[in-house]
Amino acid sequence: MSKVVLILYLLCVASWFIPPFSVLWTAFDETVFFALNSVLTIPVLRPVVAVLNHNITDWMFDIVILTFFIPFLIKNRKESEPLFLFVTAVTWYGFSIWWLNRLLIPKVLHAARASPGWIFQDEMVRLTDYIHWIKIKQVAFQSFPADHGCTVLMFIFTAFALLNKKQGRIACFVSIPFILPRLICGAHWFTDIFFGSLPIILFHQWFLFKLPFFKKIHGSLCLPQKTTS
Repeated sequence: MSKVVLILYLLCVASWFIPPFSVLWTAFDETVFFALNSVLTIPVLRPVVAVLNHNITDWMFDIVILTFFIPFLIKNRKESEPLFLFVTAVTWYGFSIWWLNRLLIPKVLHAARASPGWIFQDEMVRLTDYIHWIKIKQVAFQSFPADHGCTVLMFIFTAFALLNKKQGRIACFVSIPFILPRLICGAHWFTDIFFGSLPIILFHQWFLFKLPFFKKIHGSLCLPQKTTS
């Protein structure tokens, strides 16, 4: 990401918190939601969206993540740094996302808000009116930032960082079915991900893979190799 794009993006994030601009972002959010929600007017797509919006897809996504990174870890099994970076990234992401999403942002920044599925119950196409045989996540009382969005973006950016650009692009494509149904059903706003999850992951990506901090820790933990005379 170039510096110009990053600066423009950070300005957009800041504008989301400023009342004159936040009104415009709210209108944008509503437009995006109703456009995506209109997909549910197509009967054949309802069961697909319902299944992808069930909690079991979280486990399916974990399997996808392992499928991506296990070959990488096996290939580099004789090197300690790739395994250290992967385990450290997953642990760090898990703890910090929980702390930021559940404690800091709602209580300090007061950015908590209900999802569109809660606000527009009468105006939206509710998937639960058509699908009764599976539990669907369509409402969130605290949707900002999106936990699911953080997990998906963590996977994508880590794939770019540890693997290569081709596999990173594949990770983007594979992630679409896991993130789009939440937006379609009303569990999250678009900006929950774009202005909530993305800044968190960008910061951690910079902290984990751009700073030499964790590599220095890895170097201090590794025992020096024995030399043979």
